[in-house]
Amino acid sequence: LGALFAVGGYEFIRFTQSEASIYLAFGKLAFAAILGTILGIISGYGLAWAFRRGHIPEYLKAPVVLAWVLAIYVLANNMADETGLLAVTALGMTMANTKFAAMVEMRRFKENIAIILVSGVFVILTATLTPDILKAFLTEWRVLAFVLAMMLVVRPVAVMLSTLLSGLHWKESLLISIIAPRGVVAVAVAGLFAAELIALGRPEGALFVPLAFALVFATVLFAGFSIGPISKYLGLAAGGGDGVMIVGANPWSLGLAKALNEMDIKVIVADTNWRRLRGARLQGHATFHGEVLSENADFRLDHSAFNYLISATPNDAYNALVCVEFAPELGRHRVFQVTSVDTDEDDADTIAFTSRGRTLTSRKRSFDALTKDWWEGWRFRFTTLSEEYTLDDLYKDRGDDLDLILAKKPEGGLEFIQPGNESRAEGTMVLSFCPVKDKDGRGLGAKEPGLAGPAASLPI
Repeated sequence: LGALFAVGGYEFIRFTQSEASIYLAFGKLAFAAILGTILGIISGYGLAWAFRRGHIPEYLKAPVVLAWVLAIYVLANNMADETGLLAVTALGMTMANTKFAAMVEMRRFKENIAIILVSGVFVILTATLTPDILKAFLTEWRVLAFVLAMMLVVRPVAVMLSTLLSGLHWKESLLISIIAPRGVVAVAVAGLFAAELIALGRPEGALFVPLAFALVFATVLFAGFSIGPISKYLGLAAGGGDGVMIVGANPWSLGLAKALNEMDIKVIVADTNWRRLRGARLQGHATFHGEVLSENADFRLDHSAFNYLISATPNDAYNALVCVEFAPELGRHRVFQVTSVDTDEDDADTIAFTSRGRTLTSRKRSFDALTKDWWEGWRFRFTTLSEEYTLDDLYKDRGDDLDLILAKKPEGGLEFIQPGNESRAEGTMVLSFCPVKDKDGRGLGAKEPGLAGPAASLPI
């Protein structure tokens, strides 16, 4: 919206430079705004309709969107000066509120191309700044006053007014006003309007690029160094350390959650069934009731509470879908799933590794096998390795058929164990799933609160 207001301001200056009346100037601005909005909405619905009807192949959707945006921008500018930006903004807002399956791919394409274009804008604009210009601006008190006024007055007031009825706590609004926006959009349009104003006979247009550069440099630098201390002071900082979200509440996964909690690893258990989540709540774990793949989860689920994901439901395809959904955010090396069959993830007959998460446990066993062992008395145990007690000793004590889950390193990082990649460093805390050797421990875990199951069928 800032860029749109900049267009409106430029058009007003351009009309005031001419002999046209103020009423004619506002009339032309209103006509251009209405024309650009209508053109953007119509083109947005048209493109979304073509996507839904399958008139555009999947592999061409991203290039078509880019070409369509450029075409609408040029068309709108030819119909009325400086309406292209408004038209493509209306186009984007229309498509964002139109449901079609390719929206996720479009969003990722937008993120990738935005990084390239914004970086290019910075390179091109800063290439026009000479050392003399920078030196003159850095020593000019009015530049410093302008930057401070934008950071301490204009931005906080604008953000506070924008979030007034949004339901955000005043601390959240204050944090947003401190760290964002950082003026990147201002840099994107500064070079364009600087040249246009100079062409209109306004020499002060030459100040646009240096001022925008000074504003962005100061705000990015300040936000980067201050967001940590300020968020902690306001009580909005996420807790440190690693966290794991387990999707699917069942006796085996709740046993895993309990073991992780005892290792001082934050755990959140997610499931669509309140009854299955009862055990997690009784154990004191954070829970999420709902579908983690839903749009509602994007707003209700605290994504800052975990940086690893384990999908442990009996449905292999669902586990794979959950991992694929969260992989772009967490990283593919941080999403794991329990499989439905005992097989290697590189097997050509299983779900392709690009369409699934990494297999949990060192022996890559299935959900049925792990659950069967749970009911037969296997339990989770964590062991701290030392010079006197190594990983080989653990295998000797618990048997070679134990499953290694993860290792918590002495410095605090987590490493999920894959075959041939066992951590053996001293001080490492290793979590394993293994038979319980002591007589009293066999089968008792299934009788703990929330670990539902027929107690009479448990082995004695």
